Amino acid sequence: FGPAYEYAMIVASDLKKAGMRDKIPSFTFITSEPYIGHLGIQGVGDSTGILTKGLKEEGIEAYTNCKVTKVEDNKMYVTQVDEKGETIKEMVLPVKFGMMIPAF
Repeated sequence: FGPAYEYAMIVASDLKKAGMRDKIPSFTFITSEPYIGHLGIQGVGDSTGILTKGLKEEGIEAYTNCKVTKVEDNKMYVTQVDEKGETIKEMVLPVKFGMMIPAF
């Protein structure tokens, strides 16, 4: 999970350096983790606090406990679930540029 956070922060930083960050109406981070900074190992130190703060500072909206169910042109279908795997929310998010990390 760590590389996904790193990638999001690098993209946000590069957009800012290029003077383009304000041209991106939404920047969304979706993870299957139960909470930000879990990293698949229930966190490391204050990974939750550090990563939550970093995402917020970069203006990145985050959704946890999610699975991507389908991707179409400019759309990503996402289902957010609770700890039992029951659907909480289904979303269709706009996508112009995205990156997905396969399950491991």
